Amino acid sequence: MGKFVSVEVISEIEFEKLLGRQKFIHRIKIALIERLIHKVNGNILYIDTDCFVNGNIEQVFKKIENGFFVMHKREFLIKSDEKDFIINYMHRFTNKDFNNIHQEVASLYMWNAGIVGGQSGILKNLFNHIYTLTDILFAKSDLHTCEQLAFSTLFQLSGTILPVNNIIYHYWPHVQKEYINEFILLNWEADNIYPNRLYFKWLTIRVNVNYFVAKSLCLQQLECNNFFVGYFHFILAFFCRPRLESIFFDQLKGHVIRHIKHLGKIVVGKVKV
Repeated sequence: MGKFVSVEVISEIEFEKLLGRQKFIHRIKIALIERLIHKVNGNILYIDTDCFVNGNIEQVFKKIENGFFVMHKREFLIKSDEKDFIINYMHRFTNKDFNNIHQEVASLYMWNAGIVGGQSGILKNLFNHIYTLTDILFAKSDLHTCEQLAFSTLFQLSGTILPVNNIIYHYWPHVQKEYINEFILLNWEADNIYPNRLYFKWLTIRVNVNYFVAKSLCLQQLECNNFFVGYFHFILAFFCRPRLESIFFDQLKGHVIRHIKHLGKIVVGKVKV
């Protein structure tokens, strides 16, 4: 793999320890990044395995070098996601466990943690807090995005996060994983080639005009009240298959009604945009 690549094997016993008392699988991400920042003095970039680079990766490291944190992309304003996020998280943290951070978190954005980066010296000062916040969140909510909220919160309270989704493509939704994994395996085996950046740019276009992927992304974005992005993926889904499934149509109709009510709240000033 090259002289600049180092592979470190984690034993099963150590892996179990890194999961923590609550056996939270995404806690491993925090532990791996923490290990690296104590070994490397400089710019640190963590990338999930369900990602590929389709741009100039040097631009990402330049952002980090300039003192910014990087994450995949900004997803939604925490306070505005009334349907799921407030129910699952926010009402649980009005007690002494969360001190006064409840109101601060509500005014921040959730960022996708498929990519996490920053300077090792800055990150070192945050990791005890990231562990603590993740463990508190998971103990009370049992949701898989707890470490993501911890990174999002502490990075925003400590500096500025920049998105890198235009350089690194993260295909975390299950339907995207199935499509891309199958596509890459079939094409690599058939062509016997090492794909370049252009190949991956073309792949991102191809996957987004697949009906099942477009439908999944449409519903995912509408759940997060990302109206324009959600309805854009609906247009793609409709373009791929004009005769929509009845279940998808009913789900879409439910979101439209919810969004009309949400926009009404914005108009009267009850919800901020």
